[in-house]
Amino acid sequence: MVDANALPKPILERLASEFEISLWADLIEPWFPRCFDPSGGFFQEFDFAWTPQAPQSRSAVFQARMTWVSSVLSELSHPRTAEFLVNANHGLDYLLDQFVEPDGAVNWLLGEEQASLGETNAYGSAFVLYALARGYKATGRGDVLAAAVKVFEWLEANAHDEQNGGYFETIGVDGQPIHSSSSGPERSTIHPRGVKTQNTLLHLMEAFAELARVWPDPRVLTRVTELLDIFRDRLFHAEGWLTAYVTSDWEQLAGPRSYGHDIESAHLMLDAASVLGRREFEATVPYAVAIVDNVCREGQDPDDGGFFYLGNSGGLPTLRTKSWWVQPEAMLGIATVLQARPERADLLESLEATWRWTRDRQLDHVRGGWIEDPARPDGPKGYAWKAAYHEARGLLYSSQILRGLAEASS
Repeated sequence: MVDANALPKPILERLASEFEISLWADLIEPWFPRCFDPSGGFFQEFDFAWTPQAPQSRSAVFQARMTWVSSVLSELSHPRTAEFLVNANHGLDYLLDQFVEPDGAVNWLLGEEQASLGETNAYGSAFVLYALARGYKATGRGDVLAAAVKVFEWLEANAHDEQNGGYFETIGVDGQPIHSSSSGPERSTIHPRGVKTQNTLLHLMEAFAELARVWPDPRVLTRVTELLDIFRDRLFHAEGWLTAYVTSDWEQLAGPRSYGHDIESAHLMLDAASVLGRREFEATVPYAVAIVDNVCREGQDPDDGGFFYLGNSGGLPTLRTKSWWVQPEAMLGIATVLQARPERADLLESLEATWRWTRDRQLDHVRGGWIEDPARPDGPKGYAWKAAYHEARGLLYSSQILRGLAEASS
């Protein structure tokens, strides 16, 4: 085992404590119970001052993310644990009633909006599966596990690419992949049609790893292995960055690189490898280290801390926006590499700089919650893409890692 004494214990303990306090005070307190809809699910549209907006749309991704957050929080030792077990069951009921079809297909939207959309996608299915798997762990509900298995099996039957591996992204109502459209928009609900993306593949890998922990069926473990191999062998570049878009047969497509998705991929690759055993984990660590090093070198603001949004393969930032979701993913990516390689104490400086930026500029110390983009502090606090998922995961898991490292040091 690598000696953790290279890491300064007081800094680890201080950061862990600050993350824990901020999780509840700056994130959970403004979201809950404000977002709890007694009629079902969670409200998702809030302006910068937390005023609910009308009409309140509902999306599978948002509902799944808040259900996942509630499930995770319900397992902690905290005075609000019982409340979040109620929230978790509430969110699970809503997903099963409104978004998961009997055959395991997942609706992106509700009712007529979904019908007019005429398609579903693997990205939405991944997040619902992620929530169901963690929800089953938290509640032990057999109907939730049964639904998770159905979603997995639907993905296998309709979205898995049997010829080239990986998953097709957009699926029509007939269960067939949609590669392009001569009459409709080339861009589907989230990504351009006809491509495979780092973004969807990493969230499928995340969901399958979560499912494998509660239902370690050989088929799930096979897909975790397949997706991990795709990241290591198909998307990874020796310089430490990942291709964002590829064709169905893995031809790389031009496009920007996402610093947030790269560093998120680093910790999710290690998470996936951890369910496959120590050998796969250790084989994956060098990839994660290379990715984190690259993002810290090229994507982090050397003056103010925090991470930019987009860059290019030449190592230059092309969109210097500091988005709310990138910062917690960067924190967790760095913390996960520190856990695997404690001798990399130099990365602690990047973690501290990210947290300083987040604490001082990304948190709304007046109204609560995370500011979408500090360049426009009047941006919304909640909408279809902005739940509490990235922040909760980054703060909670990073604090747990740092606590463990502090305990291992003398």
